[in-house]
Amino acid sequence: KLNCYCDLDVCLGDEAVRNPEPAKMQAMIRTCRERKRETLWVLVNEDEAMIMLCGDDLYLSVYGPDEKLQQLLRQLSLAEGLFFWDASQE
Repeated sequence: KLNCYCDLDVCLGDEAVRNPEPAKMQAMIRTCRERKRETLWVLVNEDEAMIMLCGDDLYLSVYGPDEKLQQLLRQLSLAEGLFFWDASQE
């Protein structure tokens, strides 16, 4: 759902896609999860923030989000029954 609000550059291995269609994004995530040691990189808003999914992790890591992106991620996470944890607040 994030790609409805932000421009995304998604990279998996040698493949890079700008603003992938939802089916393409789903396929890239599935490939990442199946390969276990693969990493999916998502650059948000012209490289201002990065989301990283490692195939053998159960979470996403978000680096460099501004306050607006944090709020958006919080709302999207809650809508899916997930949570957004901010390590800098500990």
